[in-house]
Amino acid sequence: MANIPLIRTTGLERPGVTRFAATPILNGEVEASLVWLPLDRSTLRLCWDVLLTSHRRGEMFRALIESTVLYPADAVSAERLTEAAAQESGLVYIRTTRPKTPVIYDNDEEFPIGASKVLRASEHDRVTIVAAGITLHEALAAHDRLVARGLRSRLIDAYSVKPLDQATLLTAARETAAVIVVEDHAIDGGLGDAVAAAVGAIAPVHRLGITQLPRSGASEELLDRCGISRRAIEEYALKLVA
Repeated sequence: MANIPLIRTTGLERPGVTRFAATPILNGEVEASLVWLPLDRSTLRLCWDVLLTSHRRGEMFRALIESTVLYPADAVSAERLTEAAAQESGLVYIRTTRPKTPVIYDNDEEFPIGASKVLRASEHDRVTIVAAGITLHEALAAHDRLVARGLRSRLIDAYSVKPLDQATLLTAARETAAVIVVEDHAIDGGLGDAVAAAVGAIAPVHRLGITQLPRSGASEELLDRCGISRRAIEEYALKLVA
């Protein structure tokens, strides 16, 4: 088996990574952590890494031909997706979170590329919440708060941003009144856009993402300020069904 190049970066040194990613004959993995939300008192950096670069500077990770974009939410999914990435052809980008996060999945859980995980579901779900990575933990907490207030929601871990699990998302869109996508990413070009393209004709897709310039602060402050915290998700979902 040929060696597979692996690039790891904490800040996406974009020109070099862009040239690597744009090489059409190259298979490899790019793993980046701490891409916008440091979850400490460091500087908040506006994230558009799933796009790879700004609109004025060219191609984007999701837009790259034969690229794969993955965003694990815990240690188990990160390990499994790294293993799966090694078997993929073309560029694979794995977006990770630097701070420790609670483990959600059992050690024997499998994570096929192109799939997703439905973590919460019932026959009475009124909205679907789609999240990945750090925002999945906020969405899980928001789900519990919504249940306590009488609102059932379906929760999907869209760990495979590209290719997206369109079948699962379409089912959720048909069975609930609206879809809310929560991401720690610039609101344009990321998971929200991918979900909207997949299911927007079936149900309205509401995007909670980064729309403000970078700031510094504690994790809870930054999540709240950007409108992607558990409280923000809860309030948005309640407003939708009011």
